Amino acid sequence: MANTTKTGAFLVGKDNTTYWSANGQPNAEDTPSASETSVSEFLVEKYTGSLSRQDEIPRKPVAAMSYGKRVRIARLYQSYEEFIGQVIRVGGWAKSTRAQSKDFCFVELNDGSHFKNLQVIINKTVGENFDDVYKAIVGASFMFTGTLIKSPAKGQDFEL
Repeated sequence: MANTTKTGAFLVGKDNTTYWSANGQPNAEDTPSASETSVSEFLVEKYTGSLSRQDEIPRKPVAAMSYGKRVRIARLYQSYEEFIGQVIRVGGWAKSTRAQSKDFCFVELNDGSHFKNLQVIINKTVGENFDDVYKAIVGASFMFTGTLIKSPAKGQDFEL
């Protein structure tokens, strides 16, 4: 059996829809006419892979900040060194809360940008809202502002 490779291209039409062309040529309606001066409307991307499930998936760059000048947790996992020692704001939902003592508690926070959580340590000295955090349930929404530090715990790189 001969090993044949298909030649073709993924093309992007004028309406920004992507389609596969077996011969690598665009459809007639997507070809710019001679009267059109701008060819930038017509985008062609050649597919360089081999149409395999093992193809590398392109990764989207993660924005450092999101609405309300919050730092995304995915951005922290991408490169946390630049944020160490700085006061940052993070927001998200509690995946777990646990009280170590009456003086401080831990919140595992996730904002949906990464599959890992951020561990937030809340000290009783934060004020009157400590009791609300202390009694919070899974799924509670939080917005924390604090200093990102290198974690002394084994297996973690940083915490807020």
